[in-house]
Amino acid sequence: MKRPFRDFRFLLLLAGLNLAMGCGLTPKSVPAPTAPSHGGVQPTKPLKQLSPELAAEACLSTARQLEEKGRLRDAITQYERARTHQPQRPGIAHRLAVLHDRLGNTPDARKEYQAAVDETPNNADLLNDLGYFHFQRQQFPEAEQRYREAVQLKPDHSRAWTNLGLTLGAQKRFQEAEAAFQKAGSPAFAQHNLGIVCAQQGEYEKARAAFREAQRLDPMLKQPEAVLAWLNDQPQPAGSARVNAH
Repeated sequence: MKRPFRDFRFLLLLAGLNLAMGCGLTPKSVPAPTAPSHGGVQPTKPLKQLSPELAAEACLSTARQLEEKGRLRDAITQYERARTHQPQRPGIAHRLAVLHDRLGNTPDARKEYQAAVDETPNNADLLNDLGYFHFQRQQFPEAEQRYREAVQLKPDHSRAWTNLGLTLGAQKRFQEAEAAFQKAGSPAFAQHNLGIVCAQQGEYEKARAAFREAQRLDPMLKQPEAVLAWLNDQPQPAGSARVNAH
């Protein structure tokens, strides 16, 4: 039986850490496809009277605005309309995949991700988002593969390194997780995130040690205080002292 992520999401909120996806637990790694400016003039003709390019641009502009307002289903409709005008327009499948994923439409998200990968297989942001798609479903080997592909394409992709660390941590591969976190940020950041994944796996002593180290490395870091307070309410080995946040 797969371990629920309820405590993990609580810890992420407590620590102020979001998964770095394109929308990703939500990293928008990829903006909606944008059109050339053309002076910022909105088309006044009905879409059927516009060229396919301009009609697609109008739909994409509307889709992006709807997405920003949280009207995801309406945004999907506009992205799909844009694709009817320009079937080969790059980037549409990626946005559709992310939106379907956010709405929980797994089959549609999977189909669009496959189309997006076929379209742009060397897009690190896309691979990061696809990794998150698998991570949410606790398909950790698949998520790990996609994150590794992302960082191979873009070694400074901090979001993908962070997500890779979270995925490795979910498999209790803590040393590898720490190494991935170190690629994503400061030593204090790495210890902070290591503490998160250790706590999620019930390794509370390791989590406490990691958060203490994060505070030692960066005394201005405030998030560990809240998590250490939470950890003090979790089981502790006999004879161990309670940890006071400072």
